Amino acid sequence: MKGLFGRAFANSPIFALGYFTNDALTPNLNKKIKKAHQVSKKLFFFFICVCVKGYSYRLLTFQALAEAESIIKTYEAKLAEVEKMKKMAKQMVQSCEALMFKLEKKEKMLDDLGKLFRAPRMDVLKGKEKKLDYLGQLYSAPRMDLLKEIKNADGRYAGRN
Repeated sequence: MKGLFGRAFANSPIFALGYFTNDALTPNLNKKIKKAHQVSKKLFFFFICVCVKGYSYRLLTFQALAEAESIIKTYEAKLAEVEKMKKMAKQMVQSCEALMFKLEKKEKMLDDLGKLFRAPRMDVLKGKEKKLDYLGQLYSAPRMDLLKEIKNADGRYAGRN
């Protein structure tokens, strides 16, 4: 047994020495403080980078929002113009429709009056036209012959050639 434990614990002083020098049993506060400072410096620089990037992203976000708001304002202004023009066009269409309605009403009234007065007048006018044609045939034929025989001073006939 002695040999077994003697071999097992033969390297124990070297193990203990290494364990002690690496501050496993008695931690060295200076090393821990240095590590903490290094870590805190890294975290500080990381925090600064994040803040700067965050500020730049925030600035870009504000610029994008301002641009979007200006686009919205111009769109709303153009939309207001279009709505105004649409309203004017609607009023013009309504006035044109009212005038067309009045015109159709007057046209219908004239057609009704024409049905009352035009038809008999056309018959009377056609009858008078026939009488005038007959009278014209009676009186115009001899006159044309007389006019053709009478010559003007320059030698042309006074009637139709």
